[in-house]
Amino acid sequence: MSKVNLWMYIFLTGMALPFMYCAKHSGTTTADDKPAVEVNKSTYKLNVVYFVPQGQDTLLRYRERMTDMLFFFRDFYGKEMNRNGFGNKTFGLQTNAAGTQVTFSVVRGAHPASSYKYDGGAGPEMEEIKAYFLAHPDEKRSEHYLVITPVPDVTHADVPYYGIGNWAFILDHDQLDIKKYGPGIDWVAGNAHELGHGLGLPHDKEKRSEANTIGTSLMSTTDFTKGTMLSKAACAILNNCELFNNATVADYQQSFKTYAKTVHISYANGNMVVSGRFSAAQPVNGINVYQDPDASPDSYDTPSWSAAPIGTDSFSISTPINELWDLQGSYELRVDVLGNNGYRQTIVSYHYSFINQAPVLDPAIGSQPELPKTGWVVADVDSEESGYPATNALDNDPSTYWHTQYSGSEPTHPHQLTIDMGALHQLKGLTFRDRQGVWPGIKEMTVYTKTATGSWTSQGVFTLRKSDMDQFISFAAPVDARYFRIVTTSSYDDGKSCSLAEIGAY
Repeated sequence: MSKVNLWMYIFLTGMALPFMYCAKHSGTTTADDKPAVEVNKSTYKLNVVYFVPQGQDTLLRYRERMTDMLFFFRDFYGKEMNRNGFGNKTFGLQTNAAGTQVTFSVVRGAHPASSYKYDGGAGPEMEEIKAYFLAHPDEKRSEHYLVITPVPDVTHADVPYYGIGNWAFILDHDQLDIKKYGPGIDWVAGNAHELGHGLGLPHDKEKRSEANTIGTSLMSTTDFTKGTMLSKAACAILNNCELFNNATVADYQQSFKTYAKTVHISYANGNMVVSGRFSAAQPVNGINVYQDPDASPDSYDTPSWSAAPIGTDSFSISTPINELWDLQGSYELRVDVLGNNGYRQTIVSYHYSFINQAPVLDPAIGSQPELPKTGWVVADVDSEESGYPATNALDNDPSTYWHTQYSGSEPTHPHQLTIDMGALHQLKGLTFRDRQGVWPGIKEMTVYTKTATGSWTSQGVFTLRKSDMDQFISFAAPVDARYFRIVTTSSYDDGKSCSLAEIGAY
């Protein structure tokens, strides 16, 4: 199947080396008589489901073959966690008492294989598997599922083969035996990749310096000859996965409020540095940075970096551009916070371009030393949607926002927002923070200022960026003002409404 055959090259030229290396260092035995690994002691276990469509049966020796493969994967993940500094920890598997065979939940489908194809087949399988575990609650051991669908003819393998949330879908066929590097072994790498998705991993790519020394990222598609690896960013995510931990994970993967408070992105001497402060309602133990070329829609070619927070609310990570693979075109730089409870959230999404193999950064994006907003009030506003008042733009919380009315009637531009700072200040410009998703962000506007008794004076027409990061506009010269007003003329969605998360002055 063309959707997955590319994994043959990853395994034959990439994964074989590190996996064979792991097997040879388990003792003095060969791959065929390698002793069973110790039973995993983690509190949570991967739910391993062998899903058999109606009219089919389990394949010959599936328990032995799939057990060997899963032990293989478990060793690989553990060694990569250790190499990246997280200790020799790996995902839990339910086994027999001797630890020699994985426990499978065999679910027999209510429909023939035609109901469980690659396109759209995962949904029906998930519904039947959920029903199975409701009827057999003692077999459910975590929130993560590996669903193995057998295919009688691997040349016509039309079954779900991807990750959806905590669910990974892979396949089995009667020649898939990692102890025999023969026909069918090409699917092993794909199975390991899809398992990664089920454990919470996004796509990424190895850095340039890693390609020749360590190998290809398991979560990419690139083919190298130096083996296969997990990035540190991937391992930082796995570090918070319940399957990799012995202790109970409270509120596992439950979302919590988190956002970037300040962000600074700079470039000098071949290094892009992203730093800043963040707010998080729950503990955070990791910060991941991704450099994603916009030319690829699936992030397969995205090198990544990872570091622990500085203190409890700060970060600073350097991303040398010589670690990127293509110094041209547009990029998206993303910053993710990793909650101790397994929740992951992007708090920075910054778009930029390379020109002459150097990043060109937008000077209007970034934080300025804002005036405190204590005592500031909304003097007037032309339109508000219920639940999204203009006062949200003054609360220093980017997760709340002002939105003009859209229920019932929808007033169109111009929209007006006036702020009373309560006292006279010298202003160099204004700061803005769009709502997450930047829709429908303000595009063009005119800014006015006024003293307590004077008349309104225009400071010019300005165009905001389509970005949910901090941005600012600068006046032609500093101006004394107590009030400032924005009057919009357009939004980025070309609609009638507009929204704004934060407004300030500096």
